[in-house]
Amino acid sequence: MSENQKLLALLIDGDNADPAHIPKILAEISKRGFGDPKIRNVYGDFSQQGLQTKWDQAVQEYGLKREDYLHSSTGKNGTDIVLTIDAMDMLYSDNRKLSGFCIYSNDRDFTHLAHRIRRQGLSIYGLGSEQSQELLAAYDDYIAVERLDDSIPVAKELSDEEFFNLCIAGYERAYEEAAERFKEGWIPLSQVKAAMIAIHPALQSKSSRALVEKWKSVADAHPKDIEVNELTDRRYVVHEVRVFDTFDKLRHVYQIERLNISIKDDGWVWLTLLAQRLQSEYGSVTYKGTSSSKLQKMIDKMQKDYPEIELWTEDGQQPRIRIQSSV
Repeated sequence: MSENQKLLALLIDGDNADPAHIPKILAEISKRGFGDPKIRNVYGDFSQQGLQTKWDQAVQEYGLKREDYLHSSTGKNGTDIVLTIDAMDMLYSDNRKLSGFCIYSNDRDFTHLAHRIRRQGLSIYGLGSEQSQELLAAYDDYIAVERLDDSIPVAKELSDEEFFNLCIAGYERAYEEAAERFKEGWIPLSQVKAAMIAIHPALQSKSSRALVEKWKSVADAHPKDIEVNELTDRRYVVHEVRVFDTFDKLRHVYQIERLNISIKDDGWVWLTLLAQRLQSEYGSVTYKGTSSSKLQKMIDKMQKDYPEIELWTEDGQQPRIRIQSSV
C-alpha cells in the first residue's frame, strides 16, 4: 500500500444494521474520499439462522468478514462488546496502519468508542439511521444512510481491453502488497478487487458477483493470460484468480525459437524473433505491438528477479537473449 493511501476499518453492527445499505455505504465512502475500507467486518451471533441468512448475500458480494460470537456466553450487548474490543485491538496494534474507522449501527452505543478513537488521533465516521447532536459531536462525519440516494453512481463501463489491463494491474498490485506469498500465484479475488478499486475508484459500485462474472469472461477471452478458480465452502463460494507470469511466457517462446534456429550459437536468440513469437503465441492486448525495443525494456526490469536471463547488445547489431537453465 502506498503511504498516501488511507486504510479504513469498516465495522458493522450486524444486529442493528441493514445489509441492503452496504453498496450505498461503500459508494459514499469512496465518493467522500474517507479512504479504502479494506477491513470490512460484520459482528453478530451467526449461529442464529435468521442473522446468518440476513447477511449471507452481503458477505459474499461485498467482501465482508463475519466476526462471530456465542450470544449465550456474552449477553444482551454481546455484539457491541465484541465490536468495541476488536476496534481497540486494531487501534493499538502495531502491525496495522489504519487512518480511521467507519462504524455502521442504528443505535448510539458506540459514541464513547468514537470519542476514544478521535483522542488517539484517527478519523472516525458514523453511519446509521438518524442524526443527532450527540452523534454529530462524536464523529468526524456522520451519514444518515436512509438519506443516501438509492441510485448508486455506476462506473463508466470499461471496454474489454481496458478491463483486461485493469485486471493485470490490480493483480500485480495485490501481489506486491500482500503480506503473504500465495501458492502458485493464486490470489483471492477480494484482494485483487481492492487493488483494482485503488487504481480505478469508480469500480467500488460493482458487486463482487458482477466482478466475478467479468473476470470469467476476460479469462475465457484470454485463456493464456488469466485463470479464475472457484472454491466451494459449506456456507459460500470463494473465487481466486491468477495471471500467468511474464517470465514463464518469455521462457516458453525462447525455448520454441531456440529449437527453430539452424545455427545454435550457444543458445543466443534474436530479440526480434521473441517479440514476434510473443504476439503469435499470446495474441492478447498485453503483447500487441510489442517491439524488440519495448521487450528489451521489459527484460531490463526482469533481470534483477531472474538472473538466469542474459541480454547481449553490441553497437550496430540487434540485441540477443539467452535464458540459462534454472536447474
